[in-house]
Amino acid sequence: MNKTYKKGSILVLSIVMLLIMTTMGAGLYYTVSKTAFNTDIDASKNETIYTAESCISEAVTWLEQEATTKGVAPCKDKSKNQSCKKWTEEKMNKYHAPGESNIQYSKLSKKKCDVEIFNLGEVAVKGGSGVGFSIGQSDSYGGNLTSTKYLYKIRSSGTGRKATNGVIEIVGSMIL
Repeated sequence: MNKTYKKGSILVLSIVMLLIMTTMGAGLYYTVSKTAFNTDIDASKNETIYTAESCISEAVTWLEQEATTKGVAPCKDKSKNQSCKKWTEEKMNKYHAPGESNIQYSKLSKKKCDVEIFNLGEVAVKGGSGVGFSIGQSDSYGGNLTSTKYLYKIRSSGTGRKATNGVIEIVGSMIL
């Protein structure tokens, strides 16, 4: 009778061990898949920020070219806080760098960003120091002006995989 219990206990012990190991395997699978998903989301968020930064560079280049080409500050005719230029970059693969893989090139072709430039106004500059924003004084406030600093807000929003979105805003200026 004692041998019968021993043979049965090995079977029960084997089933219990199998159940424990199956549970551990399922838990490990869940943890690894969740970590992989979160890592993919984080990578996509970083890509959207890089995309938005690239579009910020495009906007700064546009401001510089407009000022150089036309000889006047861009968006000067727009009122304060008004949007003066807006566009969408549908494919970011024009930033393809030498030595970059075709996989990276393909990823960039699926990225897009929206850019908007706002006119924030202007600051009068005399002798290297500002005399203030428009506070209701006449144009001759502070004496003769030697130059004017034009302020811009540039907002860029990059879109990536898994419906991630990265938004960057900067304030830039130019003196003309």
